[in-house]
Amino acid sequence: KIVRVGITLPDTVNIYIEELDVVYSVQDGSGNWWLLTSDGRVVEKTTEEKAGKHTNIHGVLLDAPVAGKKAQALEIMARTMDQEEDPVVITNQDRLNTALTIAYELERRGIMNTVSIINVEDMTAIELWYGATYQIKLGNAGEMDKKLDLMNATIEKRENDGTSEGGILDITLEIYP
Repeated sequence: KIVRVGITLPDTVNIYIEELDVVYSVQDGSGNWWLLTSDGRVVEKTTEEKAGKHTNIHGVLLDAPVAGKKAQALEIMARTMDQEEDPVVITNQDRLNTALTIAYELERRGIMNTVSIINVEDMTAIELWYGATYQIKLGNAGEMDKKLDLMNATIEKRENDGTSEGGILDITLEIYP
């Protein structure tokens, strides 16, 4: 992530290296797994076994990823979200951007390692898997900050109360005027 080189006279070279936080894995169009950061930078190609140790992003594939470059989604076919009057076209890049936004928000809350899957296949029914314990239904991408805060508070409360059973946590907030 960061490399700094400095010199301390008369004969010392100081090298400071801060590694990238790699916590997300996603497949490309050929079925290969890649690691990337929440800002969308592709880090390296990896095995399926190693990819399983990171948060998997489902519902989008990468297009010819290159280590060190920004990830681009493979555009197979844009899907349309039905609206009453004007249809909204959702691209795979939109899906990838939404998944990366969620990843960033998870990092910001310090819970990135607890989420095993971010699924953005259906942008009206985004899901997370909190380990193997909770399936989190988030609905659409709106009000994601509030939804993730509610998810975090609910799970913390259940853990503090000693509740160990999992289940489905539905946080599909709909804001009506």
